Amino acid sequence: MRGRAWVRDWDHNVKEPLPSENRRATRLLRAPGRRRRLVLLFVAAAPLVVMAFILLTQPFWAFSVLERVFPAMIFRVETDDMVVPLSFDDGPDDVHTARVLEVLARHGAHATFFMIGDRAGGRQEIVRAVREAGHEVGNHYFTIGSALRATDERFLADVIRAEKALGLADASPRLFRPPSGLFTDAQLALLRARGYRAVLGTVYPFDTSRPPATYIRWLVLKNLAPGTIVIMHDGVKDPSHMLVALDELLTEGTHRGFRFVSIGSLLATSASKSVTRQNNPPACDRAEPKNPPCPAARPGAEVTRAKAKAPFPNEWAASLL
Repeated sequence: MRGRAWVRDWDHNVKEPLPSENRRATRLLRAPGRRRRLVLLFVAAAPLVVMAFILLTQPFWAFSVLERVFPAMIFRVETDDMVVPLSFDDGPDDVHTARVLEVLARHGAHATFFMIGDRAGGRQEIVRAVREAGHEVGNHYFTIGSALRATDERFLADVIRAEKALGLADASPRLFRPPSGLFTDAQLALLRARGYRAVLGTVYPFDTSRPPATYIRWLVLKNLAPGTIVIMHDGVKDPSHMLVALDELLTEGTHRGFRFVSIGSLLATSASKSVTRQNNPPACDRAEPKNPPCPAARPGAEVTRAKAKAPFPNEWAASLL
């Protein structure tokens, strides 16, 4: 009995923790687990944040990576001239293509229109108007939407159907833009065999999603540099934001000294200048004792020349390569 009484008295003398102390202890116990969850969430979200940043700002070093991964795809054109190729996708459209032509004419600008063969079938007068205004027509497949699941036979058949609808049999160069920007190595090989050059671009302001005109203008002007290829759309439901931005960026681009041209014309000019340089190499490349030694003979000169090939509007972007 005395032992039981002692236990009872001891129990009564033990101080019960207050509710606030219980909560504090619980938080302390849970804190490490909460921190771990936050760290895991950050690690999982970081790649998504980085990807979103790259997609929204489109730094030039990202396209340099793509050029190395997909050497057969044209993302930009090497040139020393202050020219920028413009391109418009998914037309022709009964209303919007004409509005784009009006803006381009107002600024003396030219562009390449990558058209859908199926849409061009009943709109031949629009296709003709684009050519008569001095613009270029490119092949953007016969139907809209990705062709990744198409068999090689189906893909080639639809390329040819679009080619006929757009009157590209005698076009030079023949340009093709993969629908939705997606393609396979086999499809690129089929295009090369057909005489096409596959083209994507360097600036894509997501105008199909109707972002603010200020974003479209900012992105294009931020990445404006010789040879960058701009991708926009005339064959969408509402290109009003793009049209506002187009007028503004053409004004600012012209003020900066740029000319806006079609992709094919710049490719032809670039190829012509390349042949000229090959036929007339610099004096240092000729085997004449009186000429000075070539800069390439200096250590590191080849690296410098390789970096100088692609234009970079931002020094920080170039330094990342």
